[in-house]
Amino acid sequence: MIRLAEALKRNKTLIQADQREYQKDLENKFTKFTESLQPLLSACKQSTIIETTLSNNKRYRIEE
Repeated sequence: MIRLAEALKRNKTLIQADQREYQKDLENKFTKFTESLQPLLSACKQSTIIETTLSNNKRYRIEE
């Protein structure tokens, strides 16, 4: 995702006047795309945090 954002930013500096509308459309679609993925990415991030916490707790658990 970061590379896509960087590519859009770089492309904006390289385009000609006749390509500005297309560039704006790409930016708008990228924004919508990232917004639509946000719930999924948040859920994955939360799941990773939980798994890491559980994994760390198992390492430090004292067996009796």
